[in-house]
Amino acid sequence: TALWQQWQRHAPPRAQLALRQVTVGGEALPGDALARWREGPLADIRLDNLYGPTETTVAALYRRTGADDARQVTVPIGHPYPGRTARVFDAFGDEAPVGGLGELCIGGPTVARGYPGRAALTAERFVPDPYGEPGARVYRSGDLCRMRVDGTVEFLGRLDQQVKLRGQRIELGEIEAVLRQCEGVREAAVIVVGEAQKQRLAAYVAGQSDAASLQTVDAQRLQRELEQKLPGYMVPSSITVLARLPWMPNGKLDRASLPTPQAGAIERVAPSNGVEAALLSIWAAVLGRDDLGVTDNFFEAGGDSIQSLQIIARAREAGWRLTPRQVFEHPTVAGLVQRAQRVDAGAVQEFDDGAALPLTPIQRLFFERYPQGESHWNQAVLLKVKGRLVPAALERAVAALEARHDALRLRFVKEAGEWKQ
Repeated sequence: TALWQQWQRHAPPRAQLALRQVTVGGEALPGDALARWREGPLADIRLDNLYGPTETTVAALYRRTGADDARQVTVPIGHPYPGRTARVFDAFGDEAPVGGLGELCIGGPTVARGYPGRAALTAERFVPDPYGEPGARVYRSGDLCRMRVDGTVEFLGRLDQQVKLRGQRIELGEIEAVLRQCEGVREAAVIVVGEAQKQRLAAYVAGQSDAASLQTVDAQRLQRELEQKLPGYMVPSSITVLARLPWMPNGKLDRASLPTPQAGAIERVAPSNGVEAALLSIWAAVLGRDDLGVTDNFFEAGGDSIQSLQIIARAREAGWRLTPRQVFEHPTVAGLVQRAQRVDAGAVQEFDDGAALPLTPIQRLFFERYPQGESHWNQAVLLKVKGRLVPAALERAVAALEARHDALRLRFVKEAGEWKQ
């Protein structure tokens, strides 16, 4: 697929070609690359998308591409060839439902026997087919896929090439596909740079013309466009414009040769209104920094999940409601201001100590499920104390906890046949 994309950029005139069909494979087929093919002078040549690892004697699935495929992020890999099977299994070894993510497993007579001299690896990758005849096996491809409603298989990436950044699983190819759809971008690559808590996404793009790439592609414009199309945790912190991306002789992208993003001077964007100023002051207090702007990424500025909860709590005290999901998906002050909700002073109803309250739906379910065992949900805990225990001190500590937390003083009583707390 990568070699085909390179060849397409420098293909000879249609009149010089006797081609009737082109088959691509080896990598995901981007929908935007297919769109360029269908809009170019070679559009009348049939293009098939082929999928198949060596372990299944190469060809396993195929799809004859069409106009609808050009509008997809990646072109589906299609249906299995006759006599072969293709199923998507979840992490528990069960067949995933339509639309569910899982590992593509391929069966049929073309599945290899295994790896010579590597019994352990053979047992790991070639497993019994739970839906096949006795003795039948399937090959675990290691590819993340899902089955579509029309029965075709959609390839989403390698299971071992997904990245996990701040608790979020990210498919880099999805970001690259969105970048390639941006005006002026011909090539795009996204990698993870940095170590440990300082890891971040870095993007690289090349324009439609190698000679004019640096002038035709605006990194800041791309950044703003990605913020509109992707969750915040998927937006790269830097976009580097190159004359061309580094390619290996086999047509694959040489990610190891991508340059290190330049830190450079970062412009701090000041608050434009009172809400931004209030949230930014909360960030500064929690992170212990006074050099932040409203477009700075909370996690790249040193924040973590615990501090995000502190941000949420302090914002609520200031009269604004935020959720953990909003902080993770839109980790800038500018992004959060658009989603923060003003806390209604009457939204939280205060009750006097001792006032009877109705049960919550989940509490009511507990009592309905065990109508004769009201003590079923009680818990007793034994604690082993190291050293000398002072009972009076322990009693004072427990009493202080009860006084501080209303929930620890709750009692469930039944009045007129109805449970209350």
